[in-house]
Amino acid sequence: MTGTEVAVLIGKYSAGATLGSLTIAYGLTEFLSATGYSWYRFAAYQGNGIVITFIGWMILLTTLINLYRELNDK
Repeated sequence: MTGTEVAVLIGKYSAGATLGSLTIAYGLTEFLSATGYSWYRFAAYQGNGIVITFIGWMILLTTLINLYRELNDK
């Protein structure tokens, strides 16, 4: 596999990695904001932050696993 093919392959998966990372960051921000400000319904916001963070990790890990498998197949 040439360097150009590797660059194209990594570029193809960079969108998924970026989306996963941004989702994780947003979920953690939501969770920490709810924890720090002690809102009336802070448990609901904390739960929402945890779910969003979990979804972000799933996106990121799926992207990385698929990239790893594709690199090993070639």
